[in-house]
Amino acid sequence: MKTSASGKRMGRPPLPPEEAKTKAIRIVLTTAEHAAIKELSRRLNRAAGEIMRTDILNRARAAGIPITAAGAEKERTE
Repeated sequence: MKTSASGKRMGRPPLPPEEAKTKAIRIVLTTAEHAAIKELSRRLNRAAGEIMRTDILNRARAAGIPITAAGAEKERTE
């Protein structure tokens, strides 16, 4: 939560339990379901990493920093 300049917390305080609209639900997964969720998580993280890497490379190229196939940065020529 953000804090103001005076150090007080900003934002809404949490609702009292009787006014809260959501309840905690405990879900029991089978081993196969758990494994499937873990695999999806791995794939999402891998895809996010590739997107970030591509974005960084594109920004470097746009800034005029030459990028080699190995990813090593060469000296910048102006």
